[in-house]
Amino acid sequence: MNRFFRGRLLPLTLLLAGALFVSCDDDDNPASEHGEHLDAIGVALVMAGDTLVKAEGTTVSGELEVHEGETLGPLLVHFLSDEGEWFRPDADAGSEYSLDVDANGLVVHVDVNAADWSFTVEGEEEAETVLVIHILHEDHADYTSPELPLHVHHTEGAHGEPVGMRLLDADSTIVLETFADQSVSGELEVPLGTTVMLEAWFVDDEGVVFQPEDDHSLGVTEETGGILGITVTGWNLDLEGLSAGHEHLVFDVLHGGHSHFTSPEVHVDVD
Repeated sequence: MNRFFRGRLLPLTLLLAGALFVSCDDDDNPASEHGEHLDAIGVALVMAGDTLVKAEGTTVSGELEVHEGETLGPLLVHFLSDEGEWFRPDADAGSEYSLDVDANGLVVHVDVNAADWSFTVEGEEEAETVLVIHILHEDHADYTSPELPLHVHHTEGAHGEPVGMRLLDADSTIVLETFADQSVSGELEVPLGTTVMLEAWFVDDEGVVFQPEDDHSLGVTEETGGILGITVTGWNLDLEGLSAGHEHLVFDVLHGGHSHFTSPEVHVDVD
């Protein structure tokens, strides 16, 4: 269980009024009224008795926090009725109602416990993102929360998002480097009829040099095409000089159909 949430807690007394969390009977609990909508106007996420984030109408307070590679939860979901009372749906309400959590799947993984109206959040990548909570009823949502802030913190010793790139030759010498300000140091030269072998490395904003995880890949885009033969294998690439001329390349770190890094244009001479 991730314990980073300390320091961001809201007093439980703000959430609880009187005998809160005491189970309501079927006449009092909105979730037990078969066919009726759940009249929720707010939501709170509670862990170990502490309220981490809460929304009342459109007003949101608190923040969820988790580290990369760690799990936060289980987070118990409480709803605010239009009568101003906090409640949790009965377990048997799952046959008609269900909990849904929208999240940025690139930076967190969410595991919903449908029977208990709770969920966990696992940090994937450092980012500031949001969660949105829904009460689903048949083919529509009876309630949709405002965006609830979620911060995935960088884990010490791991790398952050790439802001620069290095291309090393077969002798592990840096032949070209790009920087966060989009400047480029060095040029690539490929003799006509030969192949130059390069290895791509990346740098985060803390200066950590790394190659991304196996579920990422290297993308290379040519400005015009025709003068280079390009072969990408993992984080290595071969550039073959096919005809004399000039070319510009752009490099991407690809993950899940999205680019997590795009380099400035890199100039290549073939002669």
